[in-house]
Amino acid sequence: RRALLLAIDRARMVTVAYGGLGVRADGLIPPTSWAFDAGTTPAVTRDLKAAAKALTTAGWTKAKDGWHRPKIKTPETLELLVPDRTANPILFAVGSQVAADWTAFGFTVETVEVDPAILATDHLRTGDFEAAVVDIAIGHDPDLYPLLASSQSRTGGANVIGLQDPALDDLLEAARKPGSETARKAAFTALQKRLAGGTYLLPIAWPDRVVVIGSRLDGPSVREVADGSERF
Repeated sequence: RRALLLAIDRARMVTVAYGGLGVRADGLIPPTSWAFDAGTTPAVTRDLKAAAKALTTAGWTKAKDGWHRPKIKTPETLELLVPDRTANPILFAVGSQVAADWTAFGFTVETVEVDPAILATDHLRTGDFEAAVVDIAIGHDPDLYPLLASSQSRTGGANVIGLQDPALDDLLEAARKPGSETARKAAFTALQKRLAGGTYLLPIAWPDRVVVIGSRLDGPSVREVADGSERF
């Protein structure tokens, strides 16, 4: 997973797919959040040499026909599920760029367009996927427990990758507990240290949410938008 992340040109993706309205995501907590710790979230830029080294260290080999798993004679084909372009053109553009970057890196990539609802119910919920491009709402108080906790891999939970990490579970619980800002910040720093050491998900970008209100509209007041659904 680390190699696949290093092979993606996410800086270019912010420009092409998001029109420059966003920033590269180096972790699972947005840099605009009070809980973000830059010191424990190192920058992850595109590095094809490091990506190749990560794969070879894991036992993969590269031949003329592409990358091979350890002791497998046929090259690996990655199936990438992306939302249908008519339903979500931005995520489709993201998926197209990911597929292009992985192809340039030496993989054979099969891009499959899926209705977003079917992607969630028939693939993510059931674990029937290799790689998928999705939107995840984190929020200003970034509770990652539903996304990564072991208990959330059961039916109804958001841990669709089936991650089971007891050490991470303890950090997730500590970060969501009530407490002073200082205590919670320390808990989130410890959590981000753990997250930096394991690429559980491949973060792409933190897009900006641009909202325009006409001067003739009465009633709305200016405030921060916690997540995408609140822009309405």
